[in-house]
Amino acid sequence: MLAAASSPGIASLTGHTDRVHAVAFSPDGRTLVSGSYDGTARLWDVATHRQIGAPLNGHGEVYSVAFSPHSKVVATGADDGMVRLWAVAGHRQIALP
Repeated sequence: MLAAASSPGIASLTGHTDRVHAVAFSPDGRTLVSGSYDGTARLWDVATHRQIGAPLNGHGEVYSVAFSPHSKVVATGADDGMVRLWAVAGHRQIALP
């Protein structure tokens, strides 16, 4: 990530409608998740720089994002005080028991 950050202009990922506050790479480096003040998290294909599927909606402003070690789940934290888990494959929120 530091190497990518030191090379400006590699790619622009557009789609959020407000400031991006958090980003995280998947453990395999193929996917990026971004969280924004627009209330969405978005998944991106690192190789093509394209958004993967629909935005993950259901929060207020998204302040933090993280991948699970196996890259199948994304966690998002937001100003609504909630942490939500999302299935990467289906872009759906995972219900907890």
